[in-house]
Amino acid sequence: MRALAAIFIRALREHARSRMLAVARGTFASMVIWIFVLQAWTSPVAPGLQFLYGILFLNVLFILLAATSYFASSITEEKEEGTIALLTIAGVSPTGLLLAKSTTRIVEGILLLAVQLPFALLAVTLGGVMWDQVIASYIALGGFLVLSGNLALLASVIATRTTAAGFGTAAMLVALLIGDNLLDLLGLETIAAHWHSLDPFARLGETTSLNFAGLIFSNQFSSSLIVGALAFVAARLLFGRFSSPTADCGPGWLSRFSSTARDRRYAPRPVPRMAIEWKDFHFLYGGNRLRRWKQRGYIILSILAAFVFINSFGRINRWSIVAMGGGVYTVGLIGMFIERAYAASRMFRAELEERNLGSLILTTSLPIRTIVEMKKTIADAALIPARHTAIAGIAIALLGCTALGSLESSLGVVLYISVFVVFSLPVWLVYDRLLSEITLYCSLKFESGSMAVGLGIWALFAAISNITLGFIIPIFGVIFALIPALLLYGNLATKNLVFLEKLAANEG
Repeated sequence: MRALAAIFIRALREHARSRMLAVARGTFASMVIWIFVLQAWTSPVAPGLQFLYGILFLNVLFILLAATSYFASSITEEKEEGTIALLTIAGVSPTGLLLAKSTTRIVEGILLLAVQLPFALLAVTLGGVMWDQVIASYIALGGFLVLSGNLALLASVIATRTTAAGFGTAAMLVALLIGDNLLDLLGLETIAAHWHSLDPFARLGETTSLNFAGLIFSNQFSSSLIVGALAFVAARLLFGRFSSPTADCGPGWLSRFSSTARDRRYAPRPVPRMAIEWKDFHFLYGGNRLRRWKQRGYIILSILAAFVFINSFGRINRWSIVAMGGGVYTVGLIGMFIERAYAASRMFRAELEERNLGSLILTTSLPIRTIVEMKKTIADAALIPARHTAIAGIAIALLGCTALGSLESSLGVVLYISVFVVFSLPVWLVYDRLLSEITLYCSLKFESGSMAVGLGIWALFAAISNITLGFIIPIFGVIFALIPALLLYGNLATKNLVFLEKLAANEG
């Protein structure tokens, strides 16, 4: 117990001094103020309920981001630093280590919810909501926080790297949110009903509805605590296999799909002109082998998304092909943004961990600006499967327009999709590059969780700029929102370059 208390206190002190957490708290507070001002201006009917909607959405977003970054690094950060053996020698048991590492993070999340509760009660005075609805909503958020934190702990125990743990946590959360729908499609209604009780969105929909029953504690809260406890027990049982001091902490299961030594041996390697691209393509992005596996994965996901989009119409009709193209395009677009964030988070991670950025410049005799451009070029090549998927979705939608019946309707839909593509292309290019610079900046500042944090900051900035300018400039607000995005992109690109030059000078 003494070792457990020591680790717990040390973790709380480190987190209290963490710059990243201070920035996250400040960002959260500013977002609450922004939501309050926005709803006060734009919601003449039930502004309190709209204010509560905004705060709950913000909390869910922060919990999802924390689960895939902050919570998911609880054990993997000890693996990456090689300190699990030292903690074992110091007499810390696996149970104590799991409790100390995960409980601190969950307690901090609960404290963040508790601190904002008085501000959320302002929704009662604004009108449209009762105090028991606010309390029930925050209890539901607390249950979801405990559940996501323990699921992230399980992924952190199994994974060897924080990135892999973040992906594993995201996969479990996606299964948590859509699992009941899949079970319904399979005819397992009883299991789907129990699964549905874990859905935080369903519970938050009940607490913010007009016919709220007044039950502060629900099945969602108790089920989340039970499943969270089971996830903690599973993490403890698997700790000896995946996280013991003698466990293999190599690249993990992803290496089975990545470029092998034989692939690298026979791959074209024009040295030294493309040595950096060759190294990043095979060692950071898996080479041609992983690219083929990603293409197969996108095909499977596209089929599932197309089925969901077609099923949303309720029946098969002439719009089904257009809906199929929309599903494929959505998969490709989401894949591009996720892979862009991953590529930017890993772009200079090896050089930062091994402190060889200065040696890389001396070996290649290239300025840091050229090296950055070379790394960004090969990162673009890693996005080819997702980009091809998005293009295939647009092509399917355009082909589906020819089966709509009359020539006028077909030409109208083709014109609509063409205009959509033309207007969305500059938006995609700007926000794609902005995501790369934001994630790269986070990877230079933070040791772990840069991908999830970068995605979160990018999503918040895009939402704030587009919603704000959308109210001020209807219809064309998205185009004018590119102006602050371009300004932020230029500022971050300069800062990243200056910071990398400073690191290279110190290491050289």
